Amino acid sequence: MKLSTIKKFIIKGPVKINGEVNISGAKNAALPILAATLLSKKSITLRNTPKLLDIISILESLCYLGSNICLNDDQSITLCNKDCVTKPIGIQFTQKTRGSILLLGPLLSRFGQAKIAMPGGCNFGSRPIDIHLSGLIQLGANIDIVDDNIHASAPNGLTGATIKLPKSSVGATENLIMAATFASGTTIIHNSAIEPEIFDLITFINKMGGNVQHLEGKTIRIIGVNALEACEHTIIGDRIEAGTYLIAAAATQGNVTVKNVSPKDLTYVLEKLKECGAEISTSDSEIHLRMTMPPKAVDIKTLPFPGFPTDLQAQWLALNIVSSGKSSITDTIYETRTSHVSELQKLDAKLNIDDKKIVSNGLSRLKGGNINATDIRASAGLIIAGCCAEGETHIHNTTFIDRGYVAFDEKLRKLGVDIKRTKVSQ
Repeated sequence: MKLSTIKKFIIKGPVKINGEVNISGAKNAALPILAATLLSKKSITLRNTPKLLDIISILESLCYLGSNICLNDDQSITLCNKDCVTKPIGIQFTQKTRGSILLLGPLLSRFGQAKIAMPGGCNFGSRPIDIHLSGLIQLGANIDIVDDNIHASAPNGLTGATIKLPKSSVGATENLIMAATFASGTTIIHNSAIEPEIFDLITFINKMGGNVQHLEGKTIRIIGVNALEACEHTIIGDRIEAGTYLIAAAATQGNVTVKNVSPKDLTYVLEKLKECGAEISTSDSEIHLRMTMPPKAVDIKTLPFPGFPTDLQAQWLALNIVSSGKSSITDTIYETRTSHVSELQKLDAKLNIDDKKIVSNGLSRLKGGNINATDIRASAGLIIAGCCAEGETHIHNTTFIDRGYVAFDEKLRKLGVDIKRTKVSQ
């Protein structure tokens, strides 16, 4: 009988986060930008691409489609998609990352057809792709779903249209921008997402010769072009990674400087950190946080940018459970993103779910224990909790962390955390 092996972290706490950390490129910017390279037949060089499992997964898909990918000596990546073809992207690719759905728009735009299995990724509630498909239909695509495979076609090309999204979906906005890049005429997207990662994608497409503009508010205009050219682009710093370290420092009453990230991308988060008692200073690409007092519990509600990001909800909960006072968290993006609650309770956190709100009563100290990671951001929240807990905390199933954070344990060790990576057979 073959035994399965599960990776895990062991943290000895409590510890304080102290030091400086270089923030990697944003995964949520790199994924759509890598997908968008399909739109050009010329050489594309990308810098600051994070070394993550999700990135590897989409690079595997691009290789399968015929992309020629080269890792350069300076750690940049050069892609040439001249010889790419469209062919079915099966579940062996899409089950690894939800970002695979972002290949749909550029394949349909360039080749007039695409076939892709329904995407996988983290499991924390329904994340329907209806908004993606509805927008593509409005651009003139024919969509059929057969045996959990999306068949999309536009044999005569796509045509510009005015589209109003029912909600500000990041993925749908990105897919529609890429699909509309070669559409004839003008496409207007109302109620678009306006996350920083959207603007990085827009910047990248325009560097290739596209014509994408943010008009005002949540409105984006795309004027179709015939072809795109070569370019070089540096991916923005990961605001979610930066926010994770800042929240960890606040929870452990530490002192940290995060580098290579724009403070403007975390304005609301920084306001909330100040509210909980953190001292914060910023420069163009750095944020410094110092916590000289026990944190105060702060209510949050997740909202599309510029509101509080859903991808920092679990980390903030880890902060609230060691903060003084009662607080609540409401996730309006993914209402069922609560799997980490039961795991934190194993560390003696005082938590309950009341009418879709996660309610906590802060403790001065948690107790180490055995807990299980269930998605990327929940994993980060559990690690923060482990840093605050007395004794050893064993966090099982660390594969999630490697999908979303570059060298997380290595960076934490440099910040003073006693954390090691190991394996357990079962």
